[in-house]
Amino acid sequence: MLVLNNIVLRECRDADLAFLVRTRQDLDIEIAAQPGPPVSHSIDQFESRLRAGHLAVSSGAPDSIEFILSTVDTENAAPIGVGGLYGLDAHNRVAEFGVTISDRSHWGTGAGFDAHLALLQYGFEYRGLHRMYAHVKADNTGVLRLCQRLGMTQEGILRQHRWKRGKYVDLVVFG
Repeated sequence: MLVLNNIVLRECRDADLAFLVRTRQDLDIEIAAQPGPPVSHSIDQFESRLRAGHLAVSSGAPDSIEFILSTVDTENAAPIGVGGLYGLDAHNRVAEFGVTISDRSHWGTGAGFDAHLALLQYGFEYRGLHRMYAHVKADNTGVLRLCQRLGMTQEGILRQHRWKRGKYVDLVVFG
């Protein structure tokens, strides 16, 4: 467990599996956060990944590390979201990073900003990464602003790169 920028980053536990299912079954969150179409998720699926030692229980990606996020002021460390490093490339020391704050009571409180800062700090200071980047759907104005607040540079736009709710949307690349 790490506490960085008022955010607790910790590994997934058995008690978090129901939270992960609720998060991944939320259609709005799934469409906003995931690159592919929404799919059904089950507690058994996440439990088998946890038992197999996956470091990314939610995504199941073998080259990724995910954390359960909570705030330091949360009395029982109830999860507020999931964040991680995805597509970790150990040779080139690069990774994509992302955060999903699924507890809507924490939207607009700065928790998303703090969680992104915590992941950046973890990636650079604890994992020794050289570069971290984010792919953001162009219609996600809140995360576009957040990336700018984080001091990230817009590096490009992948035109009509994601299918979302019946139309193609651009993907903005930040580094």
